[in-house]
Amino acid sequence: MKLVKLFSLIIFFLVVANVVVANAAVDESVEVKSINAEITNLSNQNIVLKQQIAALGSLTNIQGKVEAMGFVESPQIVSLSSSSVALR
Repeated sequence: MKLVKLFSLIIFFLVVANVVVANAAVDESVEVKSINAEITNLSNQNIVLKQQIAALGSLTNIQGKVEAMGFVESPQIVSLSSSSVALR
């Protein structure tokens, strides 16, 4: 009879331990889902920022900004003569 009570008690504690471990696994699963959602969100924001950087750094955009600042295209190329300092 004592053996049956002992086995019953062991089974009860094993069931309780199983519930506790399962609950912890669910909590971790919820946290992992939350972190994965945040990773996805940040990846999407990163893609948008890369597109904005590419658009702002495009030659067409830069040319428009340069023209708006008053710079003009020179029809003549000007080069500096060689200097003795550069030859040392």
